[in-house]
Amino acid sequence: MLGKGKPYKSSGGKMIDSELGDIPEGWGISALCWNSANNKVYCANSNTSTITIIDGVTNSVITTIWLSPNFYPSSLVYNSIDVIIWIQRGMRS
Repeated sequence: MLGKGKPYKSSGGKMIDSELGDIPEGWGISALCWNSANNKVYCANSNTSTITIIDGVTNSVITTIWLSPNFYPSSLVYNSIDVIIWIQRGMRS
């Protein structure tokens, strides 16, 4: 995995401009969710059917979770009682 605990850009990943600032090429960020208990940011990437987990202190990619093909995450919600991130599936035409 590109990154391996280092910020994506400094580990050689190509960055592109977006409304959120520079993001890795290929990402289509559809939602962000912050877990205040562990300071992790969960990023729904609708273009790649993935969820990326980012360390909120270092802004480093911890890991990327690959979802089922044709599962395009559109929304994320953190449930602090059950400590679960809910993912809403989006639609593609």
